[in-house]
Amino acid sequence: MSAGGPAAGRLWAALRQRARGPYEAIDRIERRLEALADELQELRADVGNLSDAADAIAERSQRLNDDLRLALRALAADERGTDG
Repeated sequence: MSAGGPAAGRLWAALRQRARGPYEAIDRIERRLEALADELQELRADVGNLSDAADAIAERSQRLNDDLRLALRALAADERGTDG
């Protein structure tokens, strides 16, 4: 059996696989971190959208409250005018 025979080829293949092993794990971790970063960015955008929606609802609620207050004042003034 020569030094460059099948056994040596298998040995080198095993050594290459073993040397790549940690780097493959790091690559998997990096891909997962990238996916998580993308998810986090989407969540941040969703929170921003919810915040904008909450602000819009608060403004609409305030306008409705103001309109109702004016309507009630008008009704109260009308009732005072018909009783007097």
